Amino acid sequence: MELAVGPLRVRVRKALAMASPALAALAELDAVMEKALGERERALLAGIPALLERRFARLLAAGEEVPEAAPGVFGQELQTVLLAELEVRLLPVAGLVEAFAEAFPAVASAPRPPGRESAPATALS
Repeated sequence: MELAVGPLRVRVRKALAMASPALAALAELDAVMEKALGERERALLAGIPALLERRFARLLAAGEEVPEAAPGVFGQELQTVLLAELEVRLLPVAGLVEAFAEAFPAVASAPRPPGRESAPATALS
């Protein structure tokens, strides 16, 4: 997940840096924050698989009467954890895009080209 979000964050920062001096300062601040907090974030997120493994083992042990129920419960929990991780990783990018949209509302609300209806209408493409 980090391999996809990291380059996206860099692209968004580059676009902001070209948009205005204020957004360039925000992009620089984001780069500094990523550098300061990135290692800790990666370490914390790297521990999630071990926590999930222990949780799955507990579910299996507790569900000896109905072992087929444990994978279903775990699957739901796994999906929730993955969505939470995605949100944590995308929040900085979303904040940068939101700052761009506030600075350039006409660009952010411009009609999208055919085939790009679901993509944000910004200079980030």
